[in-house]
Amino acid sequence: MLDRALIVGVLACSMLATCQLTMAQGVANLSGVIKDPNGAVVAGVGVNARNIATGQTRDAESDVQGRYTFPNLTIGRYEVIASHAGFKKTMTTVDLTVGQEAELNFALEPGGVSETVIVEAQPQQLAIDTETSTYGQLVSRRQVENLPINGRDYTQLVLLQPGVTQARSDTQDILTGKGPKVSVHGARTTANSYMLDGTDIIDALGRTASGANGVVSGIESVQEFTVLTNTYSAEYGRASGGVFNIATRSGGNDLHGTAFEYLRNSALDAANFFENANGQKKAPFKRNQFGFSLGGPIKKNKLFIFGAYEGFRESLGITDVQVVPSLAARNGAFLPSGVTIKPAVIPYLALIPAPTGPNPSDTTGQTAIFAGQFKQPARLNTYNVRGDYNLSKHDTLFARYTQNDSRITFINTEIFPGFQNSGTNFQKFFTISETRVFSRAVVNSLRYAFNRTTPSEAPAPDNGFTNLAFIPGQIVGDINITGFKRFGSDRNTPRSFFQNLNQLADDLSIVRGVHSMKTGANFEHFDIRGNSASRNRGEFTINTFSDFLQGKSRNFVGLIPGHDNTVRHHVQSLIGLYFQDDWKARPNLTFNLGLRYEFITVPNELNGINTNVGDPTDKTVTTGPLFRNPSKKNFAPRIGFAYSPDFKSAALKNLFGGPGKTSIRGGFGVYFEPLLYAVYGNMTFKQAPFFEQVTINNAPFPNVFPLLASGTFSPDTFAITRTPSPTYVMQYNFNIQREFASNVVVTAAYVGARGVHLWREADFNIANSLNPPLDTLFPPVATPVRRNPNFGSIRFKVSDSNSFYNALQLSVRTRLGRGFTSQLSYTFAKSIDDGSSSLGRNEFANGQARSEDPFNMKLSRGLSDFDVRHRLSANFSYDLPFGPGRKYLTTVEGIAKAFVAGWQLNGIVTAESGIPVSPIFTFDQDRDGSTDNEQRPNLAAGISRIPTHISKTQLFDPSVFVLPAIGSRGSLGRNVIEGPGLVTFDPSLTKSFFLNADGTRSIQFRTEIFNALNHPNFAIPDVTNLTIFNSATSRNTSAGQITRTSTPGRQIQFSLRLLF
Repeated sequence: MLDRALIVGVLACSMLATCQLTMAQGVANLSGVIKDPNGAVVAGVGVNARNIATGQTRDAESDVQGRYTFPNLTIGRYEVIASHAGFKKTMTTVDLTVGQEAELNFALEPGGVSETVIVEAQPQQLAIDTETSTYGQLVSRRQVENLPINGRDYTQLVLLQPGVTQARSDTQDILTGKGPKVSVHGARTTANSYMLDGTDIIDALGRTASGANGVVSGIESVQEFTVLTNTYSAEYGRASGGVFNIATRSGGNDLHGTAFEYLRNSALDAANFFENANGQKKAPFKRNQFGFSLGGPIKKNKLFIFGAYEGFRESLGITDVQVVPSLAARNGAFLPSGVTIKPAVIPYLALIPAPTGPNPSDTTGQTAIFAGQFKQPARLNTYNVRGDYNLSKHDTLFARYTQNDSRITFINTEIFPGFQNSGTNFQKFFTISETRVFSRAVVNSLRYAFNRTTPSEAPAPDNGFTNLAFIPGQIVGDINITGFKRFGSDRNTPRSFFQNLNQLADDLSIVRGVHSMKTGANFEHFDIRGNSASRNRGEFTINTFSDFLQGKSRNFVGLIPGHDNTVRHHVQSLIGLYFQDDWKARPNLTFNLGLRYEFITVPNELNGINTNVGDPTDKTVTTGPLFRNPSKKNFAPRIGFAYSPDFKSAALKNLFGGPGKTSIRGGFGVYFEPLLYAVYGNMTFKQAPFFEQVTINNAPFPNVFPLLASGTFSPDTFAITRTPSPTYVMQYNFNIQREFASNVVVTAAYVGARGVHLWREADFNIANSLNPPLDTLFPPVATPVRRNPNFGSIRFKVSDSNSFYNALQLSVRTRLGRGFTSQLSYTFAKSIDDGSSSLGRNEFANGQARSEDPFNMKLSRGLSDFDVRHRLSANFSYDLPFGPGRKYLTTVEGIAKAFVAGWQLNGIVTAESGIPVSPIFTFDQDRDGSTDNEQRPNLAAGISRIPTHISKTQLFDPSVFVLPAIGSRGSLGRNVIEGPGLVTFDPSLTKSFFLNADGTRSIQFRTEIFNALNHPNFAIPDVTNLTIFNSATSRNTSAGQITRTSTPGRQIQFSLRLLF
């Protein structure tokens, strides 16, 4: 049911007619040149385009240069007719895809207009782009329908494009998003824009709108989508990475639909590497995905409807392999002589799982391996309904409503088992759009959208443990023993982020001679209510398991009683304005010129709970605006060109081909990242005096509450600079596209990006160094004195990070014969930065939690956390050549025909190198007073190269690392070790049983195999096993050890589909 906020937005839309959206909906542009038999252009030719599915028509006329243009045509198949006195009427058809700049030229024949020449439509061409400098590609309906996708999450298909990589070490936490995270040309994973029919579907934290289980559902309603990755035009804003524009399916004059069931279970799957290695049975698993779609006319050529439902039910078995204390260690065998286990610790010892086998990497006998299997149930329902209405020849209207409801009980393999969270996410997306054709050269599109996302997470109900609470009235807190996984309740729950986003927009397209112009504005209003607990139940950090047994800790972090308010309500607005001119300076040369301005308001907390430490030297918190507005001068130019050579020289013509066979393109653009909730939101929950977190060093375990209640400690705080610089990325590329034999297109490209003023986080309240500003040497005292004694740690967000991305890319697209298409993409790239996220390790398991030295970013410069040096992706779809109308067995009839015809083979191949990691330790060896800013070790004397890939389950040799001297920082660089690579092959085989002669009705049986070669793709070591030292006197015996894979073993999925 649409609530009040949605209804108010619809009424507002009806009253406004001149606002503008920066993001294109599901439309395309069609243009071409009309010539006579002598090659001379013909002016005044009438051109009519009719959408075959809906009957909607548009008219245009060729100008003095013989060029006609149809801006903003709804995607689909069109019948196009050109007619002029003295010439025969010429008719053909063309398929338009989302975001396409299609070109359809006519050669008129002399004769009367009563005569018609029908030009046979060619199969959809692999046309090169001779009109724009935008770097990107289309994911077609054929790919969406046919390629094997595990979980039917269509966003996985963005990985088919060059320069797009998945952050394989993402933590899938509610703060960083449960869905897949991708980096586009070195941009951060929060820098992408996800649009459904041209309107935003991101959540409050800047992520794609996935369900609580991480799946982006709704593939049955997807027609196609574009993946724009570099130098896209000025109409696109709020993104500096990729723009993913998804067009939904619509109804038409013909009734069409589907019904389907997809089945996966453990009986069809292979055991993964660690199940075999630990002698375990396969984890039980069952998944069902089912639903239907239906589209058709309510009134022919006038009113159409399309609807779909998709259900997802899963019980996922997870094999969890972790390093745990050995039985001897649990019994105190490694305690100092004469020391016994503290009685108060014994109940907490029972929370650590007992070992199930030895640890082959540990020769001391202090650790062992625990291998267990757990169920993770999830359910998701997706509803989608869309209506299209041809109001008149000049006006069209569409409205769409999408709803996703999801629940999951989440097994977090980064903590010991038994402490799972439950998560939910209820999403609503509504869009209404009206397109009006004012004249043949002027088209306007007005849109309103409402976006509600509500991700939440809390400890599962059966995780009480109130008798083990550190703080009265709570459940058990978080316990972190260096060298082992954390255990206890999740320190960062409960959390919820309730967003209402209202968006109002309008695009105006004007064609004037050789200029195709577009201008507009976009208004978005964010209303976000969040609750993000942090250590409200307390967290102990303990150096060694021996210290744990003795009741000793490195520190305890908790909240002062009565200062634990983590509920905030922010509102903020964004306004974007743009102008774009695509100037066809010559028939084979187009310049793309644009300028965008994007302004944001400073966020307002409606309950008055808004404080900040705008400078780390401030003695107290201040009230008022969080920061000075950095967006007042955010003008973003975009410039590019597309040149299609037409050489007369035989040699050059052989090299570049004839007209339209080669396109040389290049572009440059500036893309701002607005300072929105995804950047500042998390820190606003943790500001004094409403929230006061303290760190108590050497706190007694577990009886810390009397000490905490005394309130005699300087509070830690979270803050953001009051003078931020605008964050932006400069994108640039140069590429050459060449068409061979009209069915093979090869693209070679250089692509680059430079990020400026990116956000990072660090503890800025460290001790004064002996050699400022380098901060590499500190007084070697036992208790360092922080620079600002009024606070403990100050986790400070500042916009001064940088990134650099350079890549060479090659892509090959083919359409050979009838029914064979393929795409191959290869990227050789290097991504460097001094911080890959403002959230640090909250986002990436291999990420630095915070800058090692907040005042010297050179120490943090290294490979990006998502850097992948080599990446190859290929996909294909092949209608096997058997049966009537095909190459082989064309004359079979009857039952033989039913079994011979209708076979299709599809597949996706992926191969990529590993992501980088850094060996670390977390105690205060450098004596800068902070344990927030992780440190890195030195290499031992005589070691110049780190031994890596020791075995399948041992990434590096930890013995080559040594601690730096007390009071100094290590010399090891960030992200210097490359992790394991990845290779997968996912084929599918489909058999269609046709129910009528033209093949429009069929029953389809499909077999899909994921990781068909059962190749074990190993993950990087988890955070625990990247830690080299537990303390100044204790090495981590499991350092460098790999305990899980990044992909499952071979999985088989069967499906049955009815299509009509």
